[in-house]
Amino acid sequence: MDEADEKRRAELRKAGQAYFDKVLAQASTGHDPFTPAASKATISKATDPDLAAVGSALEQALFGISLIIFLACSSTAMVFCKLALTILPAPCTILVLHMLPISLAALIAANYGLLNSQPPTLKGARSALPYSVFHGGMALMVLFALEHMRVETVLGVTAAVAPFVGSYLCNALADPSKPHTELSSSQIAVVVLGFISSVICIAAEGPNTMSAAYWLFPWFALLAMERACDAAKTPGVVVTAESIGWRWRARQQILKLLVQLEGLTPDVEDGALPAPGELGTVETLLYCNALPLLPVAILAALLQEGSIFTDLELHVHSVSLLGYSVLASVGAALAGVVLRERMSSQNFSLTTILTQLTALVISIWGRDDVLVVEGLVSSVVCVLAGSAFKDWLQ
Repeated sequence: MDEADEKRRAELRKAGQAYFDKVLAQASTGHDPFTPAASKATISKATDPDLAAVGSALEQALFGISLIIFLACSSTAMVFCKLALTILPAPCTILVLHMLPISLAALIAANYGLLNSQPPTLKGARSALPYSVFHGGMALMVLFALEHMRVETVLGVTAAVAPFVGSYLCNALADPSKPHTELSSSQIAVVVLGFISSVICIAAEGPNTMSAAYWLFPWFALLAMERACDAAKTPGVVVTAESIGWRWRARQQILKLLVQLEGLTPDVEDGALPAPGELGTVETLLYCNALPLLPVAILAALLQEGSIFTDLELHVHSVSLLGYSVLASVGAALAGVVLRERMSSQNFSLTTILTQLTALVISIWGRDDVLVVEGLVSSVVCVLAGSAFKDWLQ
């Protein structure tokens, strides 16, 4: 009898051990061993579609709201900047007032992990240093030109030149091992049309403000350097005998400069830098607006822009226009970040073209001086000519 009890107890212990081993094995795979399979399948089928539907609805709502904000703010940003400059003729101060809230908004998004961003780091700031110089300098040159010139002139000339400069440099320096793509006859015609329209835009300004167009030449140079850096950082370039030429030498010089500025290590074989996608759009927005703040503020002090405040009588209307200008810039920047993550580059380019055309309409509609027809027509032609190179740039 004792032997039978002992045998029964041994069998029970063995069965219990096997049961607990099975339970532990199921728990280690992330499944609940005490929930029947049928009920688990029922819960999954009832919950997952609901969550997916809610997530899809929220995603579509965020995209729609961001698109509306971007269209509204991007179309009016330059117009409000022009109005702010007429009230407060201090381009450096205006730029600081715009960059500071954009930096704060991007910093909040980065610290709290919003919009697929990472917290700022010293390495990231060093990597974005060249682009922050380009971004700050280009914004300042536009404000200097916009202080004396019409909105449609600045917008038209920049819209016509930017895509062509970016396309040419990207095609020339992205991969020197490939033959350089020559312009077709239609593309040459578009370039000539954009150049002639730009000249007409500037000439329509008149002799008093035409000289302000000189501020756009540094803008063109900074744009060229920015596009050249983007093209030179294209990874996976293979060195061949045919690649040795002015394109390859220019690419190598740009890479050497970026290595010194960003602290990146080029590839041993071809000298290619890591892909320029290490920084997200939010981080790039943060660094490109935060890093130029101090230099621009120092420049404002050197130009004695602070004395303008002592001689200027600010009232509610003027302060409101300045506030609208800042809000439009912040809205366009943040909404643009959201749209870039959810739209293809081609669709985003089309959206940008739409905002440029809308900005021309708003500028003409709100004008209180004499309308220059040739300036308006040439500005529209500049925007359309620049859009012809959008696809080539991609």
